[in-house]
Amino acid sequence: RDAHLLRLLWPPLKDHQPAAGYIQAYPGGVRENGGQYNHAATWALMASAKLGQAERAWAAFTAISPAHRGAHGAAYGLEPFAVAGDIEAAAPHAGRGGWSWYTGAAGWLLRAAVESLCGVKLADGLLRVQPCLPPHWPQARLRLVHQGRRIDVMLQRAPMGAGVAPPAGYRILAPGSTLALGEVEGDLQLWVPITDALPARKPEPAAAF
Repeated sequence: RDAHLLRLLWPPLKDHQPAAGYIQAYPGGVRENGGQYNHAATWALMASAKLGQAERAWAAFTAISPAHRGAHGAAYGLEPFAVAGDIEAAAPHAGRGGWSWYTGAAGWLLRAAVESLCGVKLADGLLRVQPCLPPHWPQARLRLVHQGRRIDVMLQRAPMGAGVAPPAGYRILAPGSTLALGEVEGDLQLWVPITDALPARKPEPAAAF
């Protein structure tokens, strides 16, 4: 909890029999052997968002994001712009990143940001938006390009039943609904109203784990 980690397993394997293979060969708290293995941590983020656990999903994102980890540069020890493959969990190196510029977790984290937190998914020509925004975000905006078409998606908290109109030029898309892109020509500007209220104050992400 102090190092804001999502450990793959704990306690680390040391003298386990039968041996667990290469995982057990790593020192305790490193990579899969009790460290934060960022592939799995990102999948936990995505699972939390799918369950609608916005605070937990955001806490997971900040535990992985190099921009957030880089705010503690002395402990993290890596670039603030490249996702680490793992983050160590054992003293004296708890919070130290490893294997940057190497991991497929970077692609998964991008998917998690777009598809899980912002909830924008495209499959079989259908665009679906089911956001799970961090509780303290009043809005978010994505600009995507698909087959030469620009798609501008604005996610914005709006009071339920207040008749709030979308910005000029934007089409309303209710959360969880789908839009068949083949039935709409040209570029798209979509406004997705989110009706849950903002919390009284910004949560502390580290408290979720």
